[in-house]
Amino acid sequence: MLSQLEVACRQFEEIRKRDHGGAVGFVARELAGWLTKDVVPVVAQLIRRRDFQEQARWSLEHLVAGSKADVRRQIEATDGAIVKHAAALAALAALPAVQERLAQLTPLPGEPSSTDGMPAGLAAVQTISRRPWHDLAAGRDFFAREAGLNLVPIPGQRPPQFVDFVPGFDVYLRLPGDYVADMVLRRVKFWCESLHPIYVRWRGVATGPLGSEPSFQEVQKTVVSLNEHHEELQGMLTGPAAAQREACAALVQVYAEYCPKPELQWLNLPRGSSMRGHLQHWLAQHSEIAIADRIAGALARVAQGGGRQRTLAEKLQDAAQKHTLVLGAEPGHRYLFWKNEPVKGPWNQAALWDTLCALVLKAKRGETIDRFDVGPKVTKHALACRITRLKNVLPRELAARISDAGRGTYSLDVPADEIYPLDIDEALSLSVALSQKT
Repeated sequence: MLSQLEVACRQFEEIRKRDHGGAVGFVARELAGWLTKDVVPVVAQLIRRRDFQEQARWSLEHLVAGSKADVRRQIEATDGAIVKHAAALAALAALPAVQERLAQLTPLPGEPSSTDGMPAGLAAVQTISRRPWHDLAAGRDFFAREAGLNLVPIPGQRPPQFVDFVPGFDVYLRLPGDYVADMVLRRVKFWCESLHPIYVRWRGVATGPLGSEPSFQEVQKTVVSLNEHHEELQGMLTGPAAAQREACAALVQVYAEYCPKPELQWLNLPRGSSMRGHLQHWLAQHSEIAIADRIAGALARVAQGGGRQRTLAEKLQDAAQKHTLVLGAEPGHRYLFWKNEPVKGPWNQAALWDTLCALVLKAKRGETIDRFDVGPKVTKHALACRITRLKNVLPRELAARISDAGRGTYSLDVPADEIYPLDIDEALSLSVALSQKT
């Protein structure tokens, strides 16, 4: 597998070294041939690997609405911080003394003058405070950055176009990568940069007694909160791990456009999303070597880290951000997560672990357990003792989900879709003893 990756990387270097005499069309054809013959077969093999799939669709699973991941909560917190800051600015402008001073300000270049007594910038602040966007994250951006600012449509009006989100004006937008994550950061940056110059100018008028007004204090508080949330979100969506995810997403985008019959069901894209982007268009029209450079870089990064399979602990930590109850086991280690927190316990004791696994397995099926589910020699009394011991070491809320179902049976009240592993066969393998008995 790695040899195919290395061959594809070397083929690109050969294309770069050749003197094409400025023949743009020839370069475009060579690049298209390289992508079709060398890159697509490599990606067709990569997408069969679960770890590659998880990296490629990470943003779809972690960033969009419905996710329980920490980074999704940070997106929502940043979203709320933008709206609160805009609302605080609007409340400050509502003070008569502030209005009077704002009306005397000279508009900035490109800024509309105040009309009807409305201070310059107030209309923008009021619009942002009403949150005119659907969400800061959009799964349909995966292939084509098609959501733009992801604004709520206004009947009878065409959605506005902003240069910051038009690939024709920014070559970086044409490069393949993790569009979903990048567009989240671009949207946050857009709204923050829309508010910041207004905040700076308005802060200047709140001098003297106005500086102690509760409205001004709220503005100061919300700007600090917004900056902190923005910085935290940037940290979560950038760095080495993000670069690996971006490389995988970029290769999937190439595969979708240059493979005649791409297999993409595993992406689980939102309904109505584009199933391919515009890489062919940009390469054919502009022969942008920067796009090919990005693809070659993605191949190199995957080749460098491709031999490393993610550890079970890493996979379970990731799963814990999306599922309420997570279990996993490997030789020498057993893991339990409840509401994204690791649960330490005597899991090396087979009796407790097998009982927990049996509860989870039957919860997936909506069934109860009895003594036969944990061993042929276990009595009703022994199972009751195990359940008591288990509840004593589990978090209180999880323990409360285990109930006596009567006649020596017990149930775990956790919805099947909130439990990981989602696959019954994989759940069976959590405990060697349990799987052997089953």
